[in-house]
Amino acid sequence: MRCPVCNNFEFKKVFNLYDDRYGEPNLYSIKECLKCGHYCTYPRIKNEELSNLYGNFYPRKNINIESLINEAKKEFNKLSRFFRWLNGTNNQGQFYAKKNDLFLDLGCGSGVSLIQAQHLGANAFGLEADPNIKRIAKKLNLNIFNGDLEDSPFQNICFDLIVLNQVIEHIPEPDILLKR
Repeated sequence: MRCPVCNNFEFKKVFNLYDDRYGEPNLYSIKECLKCGHYCTYPRIKNEELSNLYGNFYPRKNINIESLINEAKKEFNKLSRFFRWLNGTNNQGQFYAKKNDLFLDLGCGSGVSLIQAQHLGANAFGLEADPNIKRIAKKLNLNIFNGDLEDSPFQNICFDLIVLNQVIEHIPEPDILLKR
């Protein structure tokens, strides 16, 4: 295993853990790079495994479309920015989108961020590994590509704003993703 921060190959195990949130059955270790102190899971999940992992264990296959729309609309009122600031959630990238921006959310999840960016006037696109997003994207007419960045149709587009919210820790080689 290579450290994505410093390219070191020496790690020590810190502790073991399992997925107590979504029920993925494997046991993982948290390891620390002996050179730079970066923490990561072991074994590392491969990019080609992400679609199956999310499709089977994340709860998006049961998402109610109406509740998804209502979740997005909560951010449409005048006091939303204040409450995001108060709750410490105002740093989410979609809220920085401006009118006519080309906005890309890598790992867009349920697509709520795209609805919110569109509300701000952006041309919103998403990329999501979870195949369950196809149903949501079709129903809400969202521009979401199901797959990974290497296979996406976004290779030659210059975006004004790219967001990775709660994503980088899921990526096996985040340094390579960030270069792309």
